Amino acid sequence: MTPANEKEILDIYAQYHTIVKSLIITLETDDGEYPTEILNEIRALMNHLAKCYIADDKKPSDYERIIDKNIRNAKGHLRRAVYDCYKYGCISVEDFYRDFQFQMRHIDLGYIDNGEFSIAVSKEFSCAKKALKEARKAEQDALDSSIPDSIFQKYQTAYEAFDRLRKHIDTSIDKIERARHKQSTSWWVAIGFGIVGVIGCVFSALSVFHIL
Repeated sequence: MTPANEKEILDIYAQYHTIVKSLIITLETDDGEYPTEILNEIRALMNHLAKCYIADDKKPSDYERIIDKNIRNAKGHLRRAVYDCYKYGCISVEDFYRDFQFQMRHIDLGYIDNGEFSIAVSKEFSCAKKALKEARKAEQDALDSSIPDSIFQKYQTAYEAFDRLRKHIDTSIDKIERARHKQSTSWWVAIGFGIVGVIGCVFSALSVFHIL
């Protein structure tokens, strides 16, 4: 194996650890698992890298060709794994946001940053959905099953938009909890005033009829 081959293999491992593994961790954290399609791509990737080392046992005239071929295939599976992570990552964050909306349906998010938080996340979600829609359309219009750079980049853009949305919400958890507490407190204060008002009306009515 040549030094150039070794560098290519190390680069593949580096991209796997820095990109794919971080995306997988996010998917596992959100969904408790990650899709079989991604697992299959990772298995194929590692299989081709293993074949590069096994090829050293072949005849010198064969192993360079075998190594080059397996490195190309490994790069293809790495690209596909990242691509699938972007696609499933978009779906995962979209589900997260819709669940967030459901959980917050009785909470006035206008308490947060003078209403700017609610407006911002709504815009971020709309932008992410638009980017995902464009990526899906480009994928559907593709003439074959390959992944052109244009489609790959569209899914990357969509995922990055959803990721910004997710991070915005995650970094605002303390503010969200304060808004929840503030609204809960206001609700109980309102109930208290309501009860006092009802009791006052009852006593007033009793006084009118000289019952007290």
